[in-house]
Amino acid sequence: MVLTVPELYLRLAEDQPLPDLLLLDYHLMLLPCIAPEVLKWIFRQDHLSGLAVQVWSSLPEGPEARTCRQLGARSFTSKFEFFSEPVAFVRRLIQATSPEPH
Repeated sequence: MVLTVPELYLRLAEDQPLPDLLLLDYHLMLLPCIAPEVLKWIFRQDHLSGLAVQVWSSLPEGPEARTCRQLGARSFTSKFEFFSEPVAFVRRLIQATSPEPH
């Protein structure tokens, strides 16, 4: 399912079933918004505290990835990794849906 940020906010409302995983593009097309802003909103919502979020981007691993992880993303993956190693990418998606170790 592909959603705009306003649609995502509605979909993640308290009375809606949550997805197992949210794959969030770092640069949100058509909106003046980037993933860290959405992550901040998500993790301010009590009912979303356990949501598995994976950010993907055309950016290489760097400060943006660290910021996303600090804000609650389970992982940050380069889109180039997906195209060069699709099996590894799918494994990361599966791992992202696993409960975080305590």
